Amino acid sequence: MDEHLMKEDGNGRGGLGVVVVVVLHPPLCFSLQRTSNLSPFWEFSIMFLHALLLLHVSAVSSSISCQDDQGTPVDWFYLYKLPHLPRQPVEDGLKYIFMEGQSEGWIDGKTLLNDTRSAVGRTVGPLYEGGEVGYVLYNDQPPDQELSGAAGGSCGHTKGVLVFDKQQGFWLVHSTPHFPPPNSAGQYSYPHSGASNGQNFICVTYPFERFQTIVEDILSTLAGTVGEQLKINQPHVYDCSVPVSLASAVPALSHLCKQSEPKLNSTSSSLPSNRSVSLLSLTGTEFISFAKGASFSSGERITFKATEDHSKWAVSTRASSGWVCVGDINRDKAEENRGGGTVCRKDDVVWKAYRTAALQCQSCGGETQSCEQDIL
Repeated sequence: MDEHLMKEDGNGRGGLGVVVVVVLHPPLCFSLQRTSNLSPFWEFSIMFLHALLLLHVSAVSSSISCQDDQGTPVDWFYLYKLPHLPRQPVEDGLKYIFMEGQSEGWIDGKTLLNDTRSAVGRTVGPLYEGGEVGYVLYNDQPPDQELSGAAGGSCGHTKGVLVFDKQQGFWLVHSTPHFPPPNSAGQYSYPHSGASNGQNFICVTYPFERFQTIVEDILSTLAGTVGEQLKINQPHVYDCSVPVSLASAVPALSHLCKQSEPKLNSTSSSLPSNRSVSLLSLTGTEFISFAKGASFSSGERITFKATEDHSKWAVSTRASSGWVCVGDINRDKAEENRGGGTVCRKDDVVWKAYRTAALQCQSCGGETQSCEQDIL
């Protein structure tokens, strides 16, 4: 990543804060029979309080957000699914560790990743609950090809979920093949094939006004306006929908979802080989989204050996830099000709959590050494 793209954003930590959401419904109709001698003033007051209560309940339940495994909305989270080790129970391959704004490091998940009460299950759950929700699901290994293999090498090695309503939404970038199930499945589930290897997830909550930027500047149509990011990634979109009530606010995404085979693959020579953009979360934390196309090459030819870990993340070597990147593409020679992306941020606590996760590191020269020597 170019140095000029790295901007100080503060630590961006802390709680989500107090968010007041007012939802305007169609006129509420009440049929109150007078069983007592209430004055018109008190009758109106009761109706008004009733309306406020309904508005509050609807506002809390309708917001789309990243959530922890308690069901609490959070601005962002990092999640690491642990691999299934030999001679261990299968359930061990569904355990995860988790980190969000209130964390000072990794904490154990309170349930398994295939549970609807897990952080990912609670976050993605609204996708299957109906309502005025827009969504895009993309994966180079979609759910319907779990038995037959990947979608093919022409699309980007990229995986993610976008879900939003008229208030806000989230972008979940992950590394798990065949995940999540399409909206037609009717409920959240985690693929059996996803239990073997380690996997990573990063979820960021965005206000709707920011989400429009993500949709219109990142998810352009094939005819194209100015969107580049996922277009460069070349994702395989396997499920996509925008409700009529949101279509006018996100016309590019609406157009994409109306296509019979919604793919963003493009061979246009006018597209840059890579691009980085700054995206602000719901509470103003800055994340850098880095997209690479099939033509991008960093000039290095280092191939990493992977055995039980399918997660994709990178950290700066020194604490003084503090950068953490989590994404969906391997740093591997076999992936040089495929698109993909990663989301980066600068945070000392998150950096240390990932940096200390590796016990042995391989230098550019091939020597194996302790990873702890750079942790200051």
